[in-house]
Amino acid sequence: MKRIILSLVLIFVINSAAMAAHLLSEFPLGMPKAEAIAKGLVMKDQHGGLLNVMFGNREWPTALVFENEKLAYLILKGNGEEYVSSADDGLWQLGWLAVYVATEKNLVFDAVKLAASGMDEMAIGDEYEKFQGIMQSQKFENSVSVYISDRVWSAFKGLSGEKPAEKYPDAALCNVTANGNDITLVFSTFGYIDKMNK
Repeated sequence: MKRIILSLVLIFVINSAAMAAHLLSEFPLGMPKAEAIAKGLVMKDQHGGLLNVMFGNREWPTALVFENEKLAYLILKGNGEEYVSSADDGLWQLGWLAVYVATEKNLVFDAVKLAASGMDEMAIGDEYEKFQGIMQSQKFENSVSVYISDRVWSAFKGLSGEKPAEKYPDAALCNVTANGNDITLVFSTFGYIDKMNK
């Protein structure tokens, strides 16, 4: 599966200029493959295809990957400060929250762990603000983040030691990987991401 995803990502640049942009919301997770094709998805093999989507007021080359004929991943990839800013804008517009961030120097913010320790939402927000300040002052260029909706966060607050993938496998998340101005967003569910990492 990882090889399939990598091959789709590698051909983004070649194909992106020829495709018209769609709204990200037109391709919800779990969508049948046939429906995505009817909306203009250009299939590259039986597992997935490419198209451009609008996210954060910017057009992104996007790979759609299917498992059992259902949409399992949307992978947006961009390069440049405008894409980094667009990713932030798009996630903010969705109302999604960063619940986990790790940098190249092992600086980690883990909201689920903080909530399990008894910290309230206000204090967790304060911890995130402090974390962001450290990231900016030390100019970290590489990070991995997990974003979820505030609705999903309400369910996660009660977790204490349980893995989200086991408790809420169908909950949607966005995994964001930033390497300088190279940024990749992977929209999926906790269950699919957990399966991909095994």
